[in-house]
Amino acid sequence: MQRRPGRSAPGFAPSTPYSVPIPAVSVPAPDGQPITLGPEEFPVQIPQGAHDTLRIQVPPYQSTVYVPADTAVLSINGTGATRIENYRGQLIAQQRAGPLVLHNVSGDAFVQNLRGQIFVVDSQFDRLRTRTALNNMIFQRCDVKQIEATSDRGSIVYNNGSFQPGLARFETVSGHVALGVNGGANIAVKGQPGQIYQNFDRPPSEYNDRNGEANARVGGGGPLVNVVTRQGRVYLYDGSLMTRRQLPAHWGQVRAPLERARQQHEVAAPSYRRPP
Repeated sequence: MQRRPGRSAPGFAPSTPYSVPIPAVSVPAPDGQPITLGPEEFPVQIPQGAHDTLRIQVPPYQSTVYVPADTAVLSINGTGATRIENYRGQLIAQQRAGPLVLHNVSGDAFVQNLRGQIFVVDSQFDRLRTRTALNNMIFQRCDVKQIEATSDRGSIVYNNGSFQPGLARFETVSGHVALGVNGGANIAVKGQPGQIYQNFDRPPSEYNDRNGEANARVGGGGPLVNVVTRQGRVYLYDGSLMTRRQLPAHWGQVRAPLERARQQHEVAAPSYRRPP
C-alpha cells in the first residue's frame, strides 16, 4: 500500500463535478457473439483543497483492506471476488468476473461486472448505476433515490426494496426482471405480451396489462419505476419473494438466483471486524 499527498485536479472549481470516463468494453457470449457495454461518464465531486490519494496494490490472495472513513472517492478495478462493506461516499467499482458484493453501502455508485454477479444488500443510494453483460444483479432490502440498472443476458431482482422520489429504471435484453416493492411506487412495464406476472399480498390500487405494457400503483403510489425487458419475463410483487410459500413454478427463474445469492453472500458471509 502506498499513500502520498495530492491535490485536486487543476482547473476544477470545488463545487464542479468531475466526470469519470467509463470506457466501452466487449465480452464474448457463450454463443460466440460479442456483447458490448458502451462508454459512459460518471460524475463525482472532487474534494476541496489538498487531499490524500490512496493507491492499493492487492496481492493475488484474499486480503482485507480498511479504507479511511473520510475517503471521498473509492475506485476499484479487479477480478475474482470483491466485497465492499460499510462504505459511505462515491464508489466506482469495475470487475470482469467473480461476485461483486456491496453490503451497507451508501452515497453515489457506478458498479459494473461483465461476467460475474452483482449483489447489493442493505444499502442506500442517492444515485446508483449498475450494469452487467452475462450475469444477474440482485438487490436485497435497498433504498434508492435514483437508479439505472441494465443487463444484457442476466436477470435483475430488486427484492423488498423501496424508492425515494427520483428516477428508477430496470432494463434487460434477454433476462427477467423481478420487482418487489416495500412501500409505494408507480410501476410502468414494457415487456412481452403474456409474460408479465403479478403476486401482490396487498392488491394494487390500480393495475392494467395492455398486451405487453402494464401499469401498477402499489402502496398508494409513489416514485415512477420503469421496467423494460425485450425477451424476458417481468414479475411484480410487494415485499419479499422469500415470504411467498406458494408460487407458480416459473417464478423459480427469479427466486432461485435470489436464494443462491443470499446463501452465498449474505447468510454465510464472513464477519469483518472494524479496525480500532
